[in-house]
Amino acid sequence: MKSAKQLSAGFLFSISLLLSLVFPLASGDGIFLTGVNSAQASGFDHQLAFLRAEVNRLIAKGNYVRALALSKRYVAMMKKKYGSRHPKYANALMLQARVYRNLQRHIEARKVVRRAKAILQRHHREQAAREAELRKKLAAARERKRLLKEQALRERQARLSEKQERLRRRLAEQEHARLTRERAASHSPTKRPTRRPTRGLVPKSASKTASREGGGAVPPSPVTPATAAPSHATRGLNTASPPTAKPLPLPPTVAAAKKNENYTIVKVFYATDRQHENTTDLAGFYTGNPSEPKQISYGTCEVSIPKGHKPGELEAPSIWRFEWSENPERHVVLLKINPQDKDKYFTDLKKVIADSKGKNAFIFVHGYNVTFKDAARRTAQIAYDLGFDAAPVFYSWPSKGELSAYPTDEDNILWAQDHIKQFLKDFVEQTEADNI
Repeated sequence: MKSAKQLSAGFLFSISLLLSLVFPLASGDGIFLTGVNSAQASGFDHQLAFLRAEVNRLIAKGNYVRALALSKRYVAMMKKKYGSRHPKYANALMLQARVYRNLQRHIEARKVVRRAKAILQRHHREQAAREAELRKKLAAARERKRLLKEQALRERQARLSEKQERLRRRLAEQEHARLTRERAASHSPTKRPTRRPTRGLVPKSASKTASREGGGAVPPSPVTPATAAPSHATRGLNTASPPTAKPLPLPPTVAAAKKNENYTIVKVFYATDRQHENTTDLAGFYTGNPSEPKQISYGTCEVSIPKGHKPGELEAPSIWRFEWSENPERHVVLLKINPQDKDKYFTDLKKVIADSKGKNAFIFVHGYNVTFKDAARRTAQIAYDLGFDAAPVFYSWPSKGELSAYPTDEDNILWAQDHIKQFLKDFVEQTEADNI
């Protein structure tokens, strides 16, 4: 049993707490003021916490009448702070409904519960709508970012194609100028070619000399059955053949390759750090994955160039022309891949470069979205179109060959940098090429 002093002390403490709540409400200051500073707001939150704890304490003690009065005040304060549509206000209503149920006032309890549930449902709907709108905005932002990235990639690819085209034209102009200088030098007075008489005709100077010495006519040279007799207009004239324009020379790899009346086979050298697959399908012989273990593979490729080839084009099957498979007589086709070990590769490459006029070579390193097959076809097309008197070489790093695989290609080219540097170093040291 508690003593009388303890009971009186507890009673006085309860009275002091009650007065601390009543006097601010009566004076019009404190919790119902709209313009409050941070210190007052902190006190307001403290009063709310105290009211909630006091209501729960009174419910636990069974003092439901006093708990109802404090719960109404708690609801009013929560409405003042958060508004009538906030879920915290709905939670205050649920506390008040609990007091009503304890007082057996079920009608008021149901009304308060309906109000609270309506507020919570509306809040959930608004929150779901906001989340859906946010997801929609995020999806739109991701789509815009993707479109901008694809546009940037297309523009970059267009710039690279334009740059390659300018380079191809400049190389063609330089090669044409070089051939023009060689023709001019070959027909200059210092290097005048020896004139040869045409079959079946006698040079004019020889005819005069024979007339002076022998007094008779010089018998004509024998004419083979395949040679036609000279016309009256050409007899007695200087019949040396006039100089004709020389065609662009084919590179040694082209000249030494097998020829077909409808296409030419161009041999190109390759180096790659792609993963090799044991397959007979040339398109999948080297994949778009990095080699495991890390190593560089070497070899040569044979590519067909059709007779009706247009410079700069990579002819391929088209469904618009009802072409379903590759045909060497119509398309630029990778016909064969010949892997080699490193020593034999550089030995053959060195020999081809040494046999060229200026010990020349070009190395083609492709860009993003290119397969090994397309890199080989492009290298052969460049060598053929330029009539490059040298060794055509290409280095193929593990590009996926897909428009959407730019991030993967970006990682793979960074992975392949050391291999490319090593290949270029070995190429310079072992081929002894003068111009690369």
